[in-house]
Amino acid sequence: MSDRLLHRAFGRFAERAVRAQKWDVILCWSSVGEEIMRSRRVSGVRVCHRSSAHIRTQDRLLREEQDRTGLEIERPSGWMIAREEREYALADLVLVPSSFARSSFLTEGLSPDRILMVPFGVDPAMFRPARATVEERVRRIEAGEPLRVAYVGAISLRKGMRDLVEIARSLDRSRFAISCTGPIAVDCQTVARDLEPWVTLHGPRPQRDLPATYAAADLFVFPTIEDGHPMVLSQAMESALPIVCTTNCSGPDIIADGQTGWVLPPRRPDLFIERLQWCDTNRGALVRMIWDCYERFASRTWADATRELAAAFAPAVGA
Repeated sequence: MSDRLLHRAFGRFAERAVRAQKWDVILCWSSVGEEIMRSRRVSGVRVCHRSSAHIRTQDRLLREEQDRTGLEIERPSGWMIAREEREYALADLVLVPSSFARSSFLTEGLSPDRILMVPFGVDPAMFRPARATVEERVRRIEAGEPLRVAYVGAISLRKGMRDLVEIARSLDRSRFAISCTGPIAVDCQTVARDLEPWVTLHGPRPQRDLPATYAAADLFVFPTIEDGHPMVLSQAMESALPIVCTTNCSGPDIIADGQTGWVLPPRRPDLFIERLQWCDTNRGALVRMIWDCYERFASRTWADATRELAAAFAPAVGA
């Protein structure tokens, strides 16, 4: 079944399901909510949840990356862009998870009072490491062992893998050991082969195994081209890993620049290389950052996100 038929069929099914009761708020994922947004038989405040940048901004960034790399990237179709833009227009509110995503909607013309930003959370019980784990990380760094740099997420062009190739092959392998954990996207098969000489590639792992992945690392790198709020950033922060990422994600919202990591422009592998080399030559400062991540900066939990979402919806429903 084509995406067009599938999204319409699911949208009609969802509209029939929710109109049977009265609701205060109906929260729909973008691309499957148009039928609910249009229905006169559905009650309640209608919220379109978009976990990425505005779909038109996303398509532009991916088109630019496609042109830059010369490789075809899966992008939203014209039909899907038009459908989502209708949903944004019909919704009472558009819910986004980061200031980057919010800015993209403002740039595309959505009124600020119709945009609700509630960042995602993280589960500290799963991802906060034992003190002994942090002490072992510090021991490795102070002993001069190669810095272990981790990436977790889809191995795709959207996530900046073309830049990661340049980053990895520019770093001294006696000083850095880079690993990537995640599924290899169709558009990244060629790039993954380019990564193999410089990076240890692991397949996708279930969430329950990711704490061990973070525990084995010293730094986290995320050169993404476009992301709304990658949960791996919050997981890495909760794991006391300094993060080096781009502005095109939730990094600016969760990283204290220069204290728990660094936020850099996208498509600038040279700046990533410079920052990682700084970490190698300033290991004492890196250790202090790790302890700051662990002891001073409390991550946002899912309970925090839930309370903020409930508080944001209360005025909308008159509660």
